[in-house]
Amino acid sequence: MKIAFLGDIAVLEERSLQNGEQYFRKVAEYLKGFDCVICNLEAAVTPRTTTWTPKSMHLRTDERIITILRQLHVDCVVLANNHVGDYGRKGLMDTVQTLKNAGIPYVGVDGTVWRVTM
Repeated sequence: MKIAFLGDIAVLEERSLQNGEQYFRKVAEYLKGFDCVICNLEAAVTPRTTTWTPKSMHLRTDERIITILRQLHVDCVVLANNHVGDYGRKGLMDTVQTLKNAGIPYVGVDGTVWRVTM
C-alpha cells in the first residue's frame, strides 16, 4: 500500500480558493498514484471571525477547501494542530461538521479513530 502524508494544508487566499483546481493540478495528478492520502488541515473551516487564542496568526478558510481536498484525493484529514481551535470550540465544530457533510473522515479531536483497510 502506498500512503502519502501531506503537511499543512491551509488554503486561505481568495484567488487560491477560487482557482484551486488550476493551482493544484500537478500535485493532484501525482497523488493519484497513492492508495491513501492523509493531510494535516491547518486551518479552521468556519465563517466565524472572532478568535479565542492570543497569538500572532489565526488561520481559517471556507467550505471551498473541500473541493481542493477532493481534488488532492485526500482520504482523511488530521485536525490535531495549533490552528484548528483558533476560532474556539464553535469554529472547531464548524470544521468537523463541514468534513462530515463532505464525507471526509478526520482524526485528532474528540478521540476520533480512522482505519485503512485493504
